Amino acid sequence: MINTKLKGNKGITLVTLILAIVIMLIISSILIYSVSTATRTKALNGMYNDINALTNKIQIYYSKYGEIPIIKEQYTNVTNVNLINQNDNDKYYVIDLELLENIKLSYGKDYSKYKQSANAELTDIYVINEQSHNIYYIKGVQVDEITYYTIPGEYTKVDVPTVSKKIQVGKKYYATMELAIESIPNNEETSILVLEDLEEAITIPEEKIIKLELTNKTITGTIINNGTLIITGQGNINSDGITITNNGELTIESGNITTSSFIDDANAIYQVSGNLKVLSGTISNTSEDRNTDIGRGIAIRIVGGSTELLGGTISSKVGNTLRIQGENAELIIDGAMLTSGSVDSNMLATIVLIDYNEQRVTLNSGKIINNAGGYAVAVVKGTFNKTGGVIEGSVSGTIVE
Repeated sequence: MINTKLKGNKGITLVTLILAIVIMLIISSILIYSVSTATRTKALNGMYNDINALTNKIQIYYSKYGEIPIIKEQYTNVTNVNLINQNDNDKYYVIDLELLENIKLSYGKDYSKYKQSANAELTDIYVINEQSHNIYYIKGVQVDEITYYTIPGEYTKVDVPTVSKKIQVGKKYYATMELAIESIPNNEETSILVLEDLEEAITIPEEKIIKLELTNKTITGTIINNGTLIITGQGNINSDGITITNNGELTIESGNITTSSFIDDANAIYQVSGNLKVLSGTISNTSEDRNTDIGRGIAIRIVGGSTELLGGTISSKVGNTLRIQGENAELIIDGAMLTSGSVDSNMLATIVLIDYNEQRVTLNSGKIINNAGGYAVAVVKGTFNKTGGVIEGSVSGTIVE
């Protein structure tokens, strides 16, 4: 009976088998094509996502530092990029991925190799054009025999103005002094170079040690120093009020520090506490608008701390050049020149005015000169010791020699 059933089962015909195989091949080819297309599309989308991420990060970086994050050596291997925007110039730079926070990319794997050897002809790299700020992936992504290097049609212009290098700290650039100061380590002397004229109010925190190099530029605004500030280089720091308020350690190695106002609280330097040391440069009140007989328009006002004038020129045209008006303030003049008044002015101008018994002034060397017919030194209270130096002009009060 079993044999009878087997004889009745004729099985699958050859035609059916061939048809099944053909159908399977068609389905397989469709699946393979679909997977291949999906893979290429995914790859292209990966590049698009990379470029969009880079665009956003670069905009954020530029808004903070005023500089596009690039490796400074020019990248020249751009021969494969055939979608160059007409706004591009011939300068391309590799984007410095280490400067971009939390950036995750699908491509750009050659970046670390290029960082080590900028001359290497590597292509798995993202570059940005200096002029247009368009971003390109040099290796490109191929889809259907077309290689894409950037986002077609739109390109990828990073919407920032021409790069402005206002302030330099090491190899980095910043748009504002606030950001530059924020970036430097605490309790470690750091040089900050001023590369363009600035208009900014600046505060130096207590834990910062800054060497401010003026490099023939001008800072317009006020500085409050609560830390350690060394001013050097030829250049200017100006305001129409208190230019520098010192509560910490302030050293003037060179430069011009001026205020241009005669109002009561207008000083080139307002020494509140801490230590002030002047080695060279000029400190002056340049106002010529004297509307009162009170000794205003001061170059340096001292209310506390220790002040050493070891060099440089301190002057005021129509007011006190230097005035001490705080308890326990100490002044040593040892090489500086202090002058007041202009040669054609007959108005009162006082060089040193002392208002408290606890104040101490010592003139070891240097000159105190009055050019306006007033007192060269006026001692109201306190002690003025003269061990050397020159006083040209009238003296009011007692000087101990």
